[in-house]
Amino acid sequence: MPKLLEELLVSGGWRDFTTQLGDHVTYTEDQFEDFVHTLPLKGLGADLNLIERLINGRIDLLSRFYELMSNKCGEPALATVTRDNGEGDCPPAGKKKTANNVEALVRRLERERPDLHALVSAGEIRPHSAAVQAGWRKAQTTIPLQDPQGIARKLLEKLGPEQAAEVEHALGILLRVSSPQHVDED
Repeated sequence: MPKLLEELLVSGGWRDFTTQLGDHVTYTEDQFEDFVHTLPLKGLGADLNLIERLINGRIDLLSRFYELMSNKCGEPALATVTRDNGEGDCPPAGKKKTANNVEALVRRLERERPDLHALVSAGEIRPHSAAVQAGWRKAQTTIPLQDPQGIARKLLEKLGPEQAAEVEHALGILLRVSSPQHVDED
């Protein structure tokens, strides 16, 4: 993440600055997209997708980026969706843009759980973890499928001994039922 981009987003320095050639440039809060698209030295000369990818790991900056991307219609705008539909900035009536998972979570946290939003913005927890704490999502984990020992270790680590034993029991039943040599012993 380029330090200058971080500084521009945090300080708002993109709104009012003087170029190296001495030109004074001013943008309003709703002209962030124009600033991104405008060629250097008066802008970044980039596209919104690139900016979003550059700051993707920083939830605090993503939150600010999405805030700046709110369009003139009052709808959240996405960097991954082209805003100009040939009829101006506003989408046709009845067609609303939807947020990606991270954007939606950050906005909802900001609105409904400012305590968790503060932790996400500070980088202490990820948006998904905050959503789990808020009760909006179920906890999930990634399990490496390369070796049975790794799978067992990960399950034991995440579930604890009692739940891991329940999984062991359930797997035993499923294995007996799906076994080609399964004979009903009742």
